[in-house]
Amino acid sequence: MTLRALAFAMLAAACGGGSAAPDGSPHDSAGACTATWSGNFAEVSSTTTPCATIANATLSFAAPSMRLPTALPISITLASAVAGSYTSESVTGWSATETMTVVGNSCIYQAGSGVAPHGDFTLALTDAAAPHGTLELDMAVLASAFSTCGSPLTETLELVF
Repeated sequence: MTLRALAFAMLAAACGGGSAAPDGSPHDSAGACTATWSGNFAEVSSTTTPCATIANATLSFAAPSMRLPTALPISITLASAVAGSYTSESVTGWSATETMTVVGNSCIYQAGSGVAPHGDFTLALTDAAAPHGTLELDMAVLASAFSTCGSPLTETLELVF
């Protein structure tokens, strides 16, 4: 590639690209979902389809991951299905659990009101009808002695939905 063609390609890339949605979220398509994982493992996974649903004031997620065997199921029971800010201390019940096998060892990623340690979350629900917002979730990674689950034994998920 010539220097001129390379400069043109770089200029075109800098000027083009997707735009933020009117609500300021970084998604190009309605209902898209981006999960940023850090701690025990690190990855960024996205879907072009919604990962959040709401029914009977229960907000459910399928947080995408290439590392976990399936999307992380998360359930948050709200007092009512309204937009607002929520935390793990302000809801009646919540859970997030998935198990991954690493070299024959079970590594359990979990948090919730009914488990120990509980972990925690903060949720900014900007639209409750077609769920949109952000969720930050901290969970424990439970492992048996001498396992190969990795370090540290915590995982943080930042979900934009």
